[in-house]
Amino acid sequence: MEYLIKVENLKKKYHVKYAVNDISFNVEKGSIVGIFGKNGAGKTTLIKNLLGLTTPTSGAVNVLGVDPQKKRIWLRENIGYVPEQIFFHKNMKTKSIISLASSMYPNWDKEYEEKLVDLFELDIEKKVGDFSMGMVRQLSIILAFAHKPKLVFLDEPTANLDPVASSIVHSQIRYLAKEFSTAFFIATHLIPSIQDVINIFFFIDKGKIILNDSIHNVTENYAKIFVDNHSEKTNRFDDYTLKINNQSNKNYVITNNLTNWNQAYNTYDKYKIEKLDLLNLFLDAVQVTR
Repeated sequence: MEYLIKVENLKKKYHVKYAVNDISFNVEKGSIVGIFGKNGAGKTTLIKNLLGLTTPTSGAVNVLGVDPQKKRIWLRENIGYVPEQIFFHKNMKTKSIISLASSMYPNWDKEYEEKLVDLFELDIEKKVGDFSMGMVRQLSIILAFAHKPKLVFLDEPTANLDPVASSIVHSQIRYLAKEFSTAFFIATHLIPSIQDVINIFFFIDKGKIILNDSIHNVTENYAKIFVDNHSEKTNRFDDYTLKINNQSNKNYVITNNLTNWNQAYNTYDKYKIEKLDLLNLFLDAVQVTR
């Protein structure tokens, strides 16, 4: 099993507050990982630590086999990155920016670059200052994808994009992951639009990963089970029940193993069962840590 990202007990503190607080995880090659959280949850800070753009307070980070703090330039040549806030020189023509970027990446694929330009229908003769915010993001996507890196970090990749452009981004993420085993680490608020693209998710809140699993497991095994009262919920159901909403006063529990939960409690007919999508699971998960 080849891990492109290894994180162990990572902490990043600003003044008296931890933006990232004791996070550990691994990312395999070819994985498409979605990281979701509220504003200020720690998503962007986590990405900056993985890129070597900020120094961890403690813990260990390994990306593509190197310490990002020690191999920052090498790392930037071997990954793709689309930040949330994108800045280009407004007076430069798009083709000049692409040409400059291609000289910085040893594995730049000119044919794939041209394909992406055609897909987005970008006018490379235009200056970036004449572009809309969505077109600027499309350009940034091209620069991140065209050298077919092993690993791509995307911070709100489809912000300001219309549905057609968003669909192109999603299709190219799938293409690179399938054909070249590129791994993607995607931070976004747009859970419904990306849940059909990713295969792994992390929920982050107040700097901590509070839940992570595969999208397949959510689809197959996660559900709400509505119970008679709060006392029954807290006193009876422990096995196969997530401890993410026990502090709330809701009349349901959430299971991540519906088949075993039903077999254990013989509840096929007794309780109402409602399957969960990723967005509603996220809303339940973050509520208990408010």
